[in-house]
Amino acid sequence: MAKEDSAHNSERLESEKALIAKRFKELHYLAMLDPSEHHLGSSGRPSSLSTALIPENVDSTAASLHRLHSSILPELRKLVTELRTLITTPFELWKRPCDVQKEPGELVELISKSLSELELLFDQFLDVMKILRPGQYLHMSNRRARDVYEYSFDWLTSYFGDFCWDSCELITTSTEETDWDSDSDSDSDSENCTRAPYAKKQVDQHAKDMLYAIDRTLELIEGSKSDIVADHWSFPNSSINQKPKELFNLINRTNTSWWEVPLSQPVRNVAKWFAPIIKLLSIFFAKLSARRTGENRHQLFTKMRFDELDIIGGLAWHVDTELENVLNILKQGDTDGLSTTGKLLTQTLRTLVSHFNDRLRLIKSHFVPIIPDTNNPSTSQADWQRWFALWNSGFTLVIRNVKKKTRRLMRT
Repeated sequence: MAKEDSAHNSERLESEKALIAKRFKELHYLAMLDPSEHHLGSSGRPSSLSTALIPENVDSTAASLHRLHSSILPELRKLVTELRTLITTPFELWKRPCDVQKEPGELVELISKSLSELELLFDQFLDVMKILRPGQYLHMSNRRARDVYEYSFDWLTSYFGDFCWDSCELITTSTEETDWDSDSDSDSDSENCTRAPYAKKQVDQHAKDMLYAIDRTLELIEGSKSDIVADHWSFPNSSINQKPKELFNLINRTNTSWWEVPLSQPVRNVAKWFAPIIKLLSIFFAKLSARRTGENRHQLFTKMRFDELDIIGGLAWHVDTELENVLNILKQGDTDGLSTTGKLLTQTLRTLVSHFNDRLRLIKSHFVPIIPDTNNPSTSQADWQRWFALWNSGFTLVIRNVKKKTRRLMRT
């Protein structure tokens, strides 16, 4: 009788494990699907969680997305934790990975209970993941939103797919390891003894990776780790800081390599016109970057749209590109001729100024007012406002003067 019960429990255990393994295979496939192919929950039912969490009118403001994700991601974190516990707990009943389970009844009971709970968690998990897909609620093209949410979603789906795959591996190998048949091959047992602990370790690791990705996304949304300047200006700012030195070397170089030709005096004179422009731009980005503009500033996410954040974030890249163009035009000045050089420089200046039009307004209205000060905020604000106005006036004046010169150069 005991042997019959043991055999029955063995069959039931393997059946339950096979069902869970099958579900994880399905989930691994679903996690890799294109967003357009996700229409229903994992059980085939319409998503109830999506309806509950998505506001009726989700607009493009960062505030709406912040509220949406701040309610979803903690729920997702809880689901991941529960999934990991439900998957790994049944297989901790063995003293060693390859021990024969002497009393499988408790394990069967736990697996059966886990299966029903997993069914619900799977549906909820996929519903939440579908909500996190930016295509569900973003109807305009802005890179800032994609940077924050699509990158985070890619993290989550990748880790979730790995989590599902290794969970299936863990369940499958543990079924093979439950050695109800004493005639099992010893070499196969030895291989499974290695595979199951590794699979369990991988399940734990991918769950940790998912939790980290969720926490990182929450930090981005809350603004605790979001600094537009630090995120977007770091590399181009370093390049801009080198531009005054590059211009100086271009003007004063005498000993050149065989592929370089020293600039003629007329072209050197033209190059000198751009020294104030490049220096002012270098000061601008260095000063704002040094004050860590936007760091830990939740107002940026509640008062600005993502397209506005994207506009400011791309400023340093655009400016660095145009300054690089200026240097390249000057290097070719003697080859192209002064008239062509003047035309190209005039066009580049026009493009450079266009990058500042809306961005300076946004920086003045959103960034400068929230720049922190360690001593006296009111004095700091007044100083910053004066500095910003002075810099803007100086930059406008220098650009106007150089434009006049490059236009005259076009007529030579």
